[in-house]
Amino acid sequence: MNKLPLIALAALGVAGAAAAGVATARPAESEDAALLARATVPIATAISTAETESHGRAVEVSLEEEHGGPAWIVTTVAAAGDISVEIDARTGAVKEIGPDDEDEGHEGHEGADD
Repeated sequence: MNKLPLIALAALGVAGAAAAGVATARPAESEDAALLARATVPIATAISTAETESHGRAVEVSLEEEHGGPAWIVTTVAAAGDISVEIDARTGAVKEIGPDDEDEGHEGHEGADD
């Protein structure tokens, strides 16, 4: 599963400009760039959709290959806890929404002793 973190999205533009003279890109970078090129829904739209659907605030965004196409995976923090929203990056449709069950949570939101 390819993951393109939000920070990497900003870095892609900077790295692309800095590496303009380089003839070849590393395979992972070219895969990420190809995935990003197939995403027609802007990241801002995906964040807005996720925040509306989850009634939370976005804290993490990645672009991944899901179900044969690009998908924005937006993690939000809501009253119900961390929510993961999968948005089709070609159509903007919400594909999945539910608790974020990744181990990489935000401190204080997961793994707290009850």
